[in-house]
This record gives sequence, C-alpha cells and structure tokens, in this order.
Amino acid sequence: MKSSKFSREMWNLSTFEEVGYDKVNQIFTVHFFDGSLLELYKITEKHVFEFVLSTDKEVFLKEYLLKEYPSHLYKQKTFLPC
Repeated sequence: MKSSKFSREMWNLSTFEEVGYDKVNQIFTVHFFDGSLLELYKITEKHVFEFVLSTDKEVFLKEYLLKEYPSHLYKQKTFLPC
C-alpha cells in the first residue's frame, strides 16, 4: 500500500492528513486525526488521482467518494498489550 501525507495548512484539512491506496486490491484508506480509519473498496485509480488533485479533499471525500464506493469506518485504533 502506498501512503501520502498532505499538509494540514496548505490544504486546509481539519479531519485527516494521511491517505493510502492499495492498487492491487483497490482499497483507499483515510487515517483521521481521532484515530479512526476509513476504508473504501473497489475504488478506481482514476478516482484516487481525482481526490489527490481536488482542492477540497474533505468535501470530495464526503460528497463523492463516500457516496460512490462501499466503505467501512473503524472507530479507533486498537492496540494490543505487549
């Protein structure tokens, strides 16, 4: 999986800054500041590029990607004790 981190200030992001894409399995991930993880399934590479190029990434995610692709939201990171 390839990951990218966006500048919070440059892109005016308030909910996330890191995303990832598994091209083979077509899974797009969004790592939210609160520890939640969003996975979108069967997402095309074309739409990942459109997301990367979008000027308002949070709106693009909410208004387009979440409506077009099946997804699952993991509420928080789970840490196992050592």
